[in-house]
Amino acid sequence: MATDITLHIENLEKLRALLDDSVYFENSDDSHQEKLEVSKIIEARKVSPSFEIQLAKFICGDIQGVKEASPFPYRSSSQITEFFQRIYLPFQHNGETRRFWIEEILKRLNSADLLRVIKNLFRLEDFQKDFDQPNVPWEVRFNQAQEEFRRFMDSCKPSRDRIDISYILGLNINASLLFDEEVHSEDEVLNELLEEAKKRYTRQGDLHIAVEKLWDVLERLKTVLDSKKKSGVQLLLQRVNENISAEKLDEEFQELSRIGNTHRIRHHETDKSELSFEELRYLFFRCLALVNYCLKRVEQTKSAS
Repeated sequence: MATDITLHIENLEKLRALLDDSVYFENSDDSHQEKLEVSKIIEARKVSPSFEIQLAKFICGDIQGVKEASPFPYRSSSQITEFFQRIYLPFQHNGETRRFWIEEILKRLNSADLLRVIKNLFRLEDFQKDFDQPNVPWEVRFNQAQEEFRRFMDSCKPSRDRIDISYILGLNINASLLFDEEVHSEDEVLNELLEEAKKRYTRQGDLHIAVEKLWDVLERLKTVLDSKKKSGVQLLLQRVNENISAEKLDEEFQELSRIGNTHRIRHHETDKSELSFEELRYLFFRCLALVNYCLKRVEQTKSAS
């Protein structure tokens, strides 16, 4: 009877985790990096039925009892309890088979909590204090663990939509351009286009639209200081150049404009070249970096004058 009640409670907690994910996804702000991170985990759980058991193996830190076979720090029963409790998840391991017990715990967590678990998995101090592999530097094992986790996450997605693990680990510098850089102009239309481009980037399947919107931002940026594009660009270059010459910045504007005109970004005639996923992502951040730099410099020089 007690076992039946326990199973019933565990099933209710798994159901609650699913509902939490649904509510989180509907109510959270598209502009926050955490929503992107959590959405990656939600999708990975949907695609891979073994998501939780594989994550449990990473937390255990061994493969079939062999500590040296895993780059992740080995965790005993008490260390597993500490692992969860230091991120305020009040679970206590009491001698059950570690990986199966962890798997059941993970299935009862919503994906926002799982994000905390994954970040906790890459806590540097755990790698530095892991003395079970004294012949392998902790930095090497940390890098190996990142690579193994990246391959695991890639396997949880269709090949056309690979996951960039650096988002989850907070290692992607590009992410700061999306979420941490607060840049605005006095042109509200430009601001709206820029926000739309960023939001589109974080949504599955919208990368091409995100790049198209960002190229619209680039073209409008040329007329922020003067409605005539040619003179507007010259005024902009004079305003924003600091250590990089106006000529070099002008070359970047011209090159991005050329790419936009010869590839399927803003124009879709049959003579326009297609771009791959990796090329679109590269161009998105290349253009975004230029836009952010110019808007920040315009604001700085305006404040100084």
